[in-house]
Amino acid sequence: LELSRREDDDADGGHAFEDIEKMRGLFPEHPATKEARSRFDEALEQESSARAEYAAGFREVAAKNWERAIARLEIASARESANEEAREYLALAQVELGKRQRTEELERKARISVIYDLANSASQQANYGKALRLLEEILLVAPYQPAIQLRDRINRTKVAPVKPAVIVAPAGVVHV
Repeated sequence: LELSRREDDDADGGHAFEDIEKMRGLFPEHPATKEARSRFDEALEQESSARAEYAAGFREVAAKNWERAIARLEIASARESANEEAREYLALAQVELGKRQRTEELERKARISVIYDLANSASQQANYGKALRLLEEILLVAPYQPAIQLRDRINRTKVAPVKPAVIVAPAGVVHV
């Protein structure tokens, strides 16, 4: 039993394996021997799994696949909390993902602004069909209040009754 306790204290597992093998030789059917071997096998599997996740996460970092890197490195860090490199690469991937998301958001806003300007210009030229198509393109991406307001204004303009033009005849001219 004393040999099996050393397994928990041994960081690299080398002595634990030797101790468990000694126990198996001396007490092959003893429940403590079987339990120690089971715990040792479980620890090895956990460590191997953590290292595999770390390696996969590292490859994802190298490929700049930040979401997948984060997923893999979170697993590696959870399974092997002593792995400082896994935590460092996890932090790096999280920072880089945040940067990418902010850049994408700025680019999205810039595209919306350009499309809105085109729609507004088309509307001012009474090209309402083009303006509405552009506005709908914006609204598919995100609700954008100026686009909603311009769309509503165009729709009101399109359905507003045409007011007859009042023609004022010069004095003395009679129209029939």
